[in-house]
Amino acid sequence: MLQLFFLLLFVLIILHLLVGRNGVAHDYCPQAAVCFGCLNMGQGLGNWMFPGAIIFGLVVFVVTMFIGRQFCGLICPFGTIQDLIFSLNKKAKKRTYKGIIPPKVHRILKYLKYLVLLGTGVSAWLGINYIYMQACPVLAISHPQNITILGAVSLFVIIVVGFIVERFWCLYLCPFGALLNISQVIGRILHIPRKKIHWCKDCCIDCMLCNDYCPMRIDVPKTEQVMDVECIYCQRCSLCCPIQIREKRKLNK
Repeated sequence: MLQLFFLLLFVLIILHLLVGRNGVAHDYCPQAAVCFGCLNMGQGLGNWMFPGAIIFGLVVFVVTMFIGRQFCGLICPFGTIQDLIFSLNKKAKKRTYKGIIPPKVHRILKYLKYLVLLGTGVSAWLGINYIYMQACPVLAISHPQNITILGAVSLFVIIVVGFIVERFWCLYLCPFGALLNISQVIGRILHIPRKKIHWCKDCCIDCMLCNDYCPMRIDVPKTEQVMDVECIYCQRCSLCCPIQIREKRKLNK
């Protein structure tokens, strides 16, 4: 329900921009903290663009240390769009279907988003962030009259590739997701207690449904707490667990 609420809010913002109202997409995008937050910082602070969005992004970064990547699972419209699109794939009903990417390739590709994040930050620092802007899906979807080839490719990845591979953009290309992963690592170094999904090892029947339902391809039963920073707290692992379902039925009786 929260996902749909924030998706509707996103659609309203896009419509607001499409009808020619004042403002641009990055007035609302938390990724602006990376794209523009370090713009001209080499000459000192005070040159930030889109301060509201930058503050929003920094707040999400700090809060993520305590609650994990719930922004990705509940708020981010591109995550919700990918969920909806992938649900149209008939193979998605077979929860063991993770797309065409083998596990070994997945373990390598998931680090690609950190390179995208690095490239975004470096280009902003050098004042050439317009290069990343050409591929920015936020800009492409909110200002289609100015869409570039790279922007069209980004939307193709989110919409078309996302139909084949669940949350492809989140898994492999999203720089903000990479930034939030770094936030969790910093929180771990600072010994900040982070909200985690727990499971009962003694109750587990090794059905592995939690792994099958996880959109982020996390090995859920590996530990009694989901420590992986890729977790987006979608709760699918607990919602599909037959033990949890049985306990809830007992409580409802």
